[in-house]
Amino acid sequence: WALAIDDNGTAYIQGITNSINFPVTDDAFQKSKDGVNWSLGDPDDIDYQNSFDLFLSKININTGELEYSTFFGAKGSDSTYGSVAVDKNEVIYFAGTTTSIDFPVTDNAYRDARAEQSDSFLAALDIKNNNLLFSSYIGGNSTDDGEAIVLSENGFLYYVGDTWSENFATTDGAYQTTFAGVGESISG
Repeated sequence: WALAIDDNGTAYIQGITNSINFPVTDDAFQKSKDGVNWSLGDPDDIDYQNSFDLFLSKININTGELEYSTFFGAKGSDSTYGSVAVDKNEVIYFAGTTTSIDFPVTDNAYRDARAEQSDSFLAALDIKNNNLLFSSYIGGNSTDDGEAIVLSENGFLYYVGDTWSENFATTDGAYQTTFAGVGESISG
């Protein structure tokens, strides 16, 4: 779903998979797909359709070598609309939406528990040291979808998406501080 290229021309790819045999590297943060194994399942089953995990892969485009690849997710549906960025230290920033109540979150998370339906999430993974620097649910009391991120030259991370949550958190001085209707856009 998403592609970022670093200054060396290395490709960082983010997507979703339902494959239990998706290629991961020995140093993967998450070596196996979490959730139900649907290799013998019915593809029309809604649980099958909603049991995706994210994947993050680093590919050397000069050699074609898979330098890093990992699953990322939990027992629910973990998905993305294509939200990945990478900095000069090989920290991958990524975002998406999850229905997982056991999604991996860090101690410094903004929110460490999912709301009623699904939440967006934001995460940062240091692949050089295989360390999850940040992972948090982002959202309110209803469905929230994380859709895109941009990492600026000066190190600011911008994150946008949609919310159906009337209690979505806003900051002082925000352009719009109250929910005005279904599918309001969010940014931060």
